[in-house]
Amino acid sequence: MWPGANGLVNWAEQRTDSSYAALLVGALPIWTALIDSVWRRQRISWRLMGFLVIGFAGIGLLTVPQLMDAEGADLVSILMLIDAPISWAVGSLLQLHRPVSVAPLVSSAYLHLMGGMGFALLFFIMREPWPAPTAQAWAALGYLTIAGSIVAFTSYVQVLHLLPTNIAMTYAYVNPVVAVILGWIMLREGVSLVVLAGMGLILLSVWGVFRERYKTQSASL
Repeated sequence: MWPGANGLVNWAEQRTDSSYAALLVGALPIWTALIDSVWRRQRISWRLMGFLVIGFAGIGLLTVPQLMDAEGADLVSILMLIDAPISWAVGSLLQLHRPVSVAPLVSSAYLHLMGGMGFALLFFIMREPWPAPTAQAWAALGYLTIAGSIVAFTSYVQVLHLLPTNIAMTYAYVNPVVAVILGWIMLREGVSLVVLAGMGLILLSVWGVFRERYKTQSASL
């Protein structure tokens, strides 16, 4: 989940525009639903897939302004950005279908440890230069360590134990909406009608996924 997903995104974003990453990584819920259906040997409902596609279309609308100004992307970067959400989906589903006998907090710690070891190995294999971070970079690293890893990722592992996978994965649709709202509030970034339409499609998609899950649970009762 770390070297095979986050690592590939970090690598690709150094070589291509971030709008491509936002669009291709936004397909995570779709990849997860497809892989999970194959794993369970169950057909995915057309309604659920339809709502997932609607959410992906919303991601597309959010990234249209950046894609129009993007300089393009090479094939290798595109392939890495396709592989990244697939790796994250497989890692998430492994926790569902092959659960470990430890608490989610301990599981998160092990995942962080294995991910750090994987990145350290890649660091030496690729002969990356030793960094010389500035004070601002150290501050950013501290924030990402606490908020992005310890808090956010551990919460994500906990969610995988508490909620169905198709609902847990809707975070990939909600994140861009939160980013747009924070950009509008904190940076006074403009919000166009296209962006509002994209946000509306994403929220509709999330509502649809929750609705499909609720109907499934009601039917089973």
